[in-house]
Amino acid sequence: MPHPPSDLHTIRRENLHSLIREFVQARVAAGEPANGAERAFAEQVQMSKSLLSHLKSARPISDANARQIEACCKRPEGWLSQSRAEIEKRVAPGEEAFVSLARARYRALDRARRAQLRQMVEEFR
Repeated sequence: MPHPPSDLHTIRRENLHSLIREFVQARVAAGEPANGAERAFAEQVQMSKSLLSHLKSARPISDANARQIEACCKRPEGWLSQSRAEIEKRVAPGEEAFVSLARARYRALDRARRAQLRQMVEEFR
């Protein structure tokens, strides 16, 4: 069932923000500065920084803009229009097994080792 236009614009905008975050994180992980990342993303999707800024905040993302962003970001057609909220709620393969293993290990530790483990996990945030 197609989304109402206002929902579609919200979904596209959220997905655009997600793509930008992913792009910035990849740049930083590669040792590049985060500064100027939005301009670099605009270049990647072959649009002006000004247009990208408008699409991020207020201007509806047209079908043509959506297809252009998807193609330049190597996403399948329609990707920008799909709600990620439901997809992100799904349990990832192996997630339950990992959580069960982590729980068993945690419970087997003494109080001091549990504190160390919690601290180590916090460092990954």
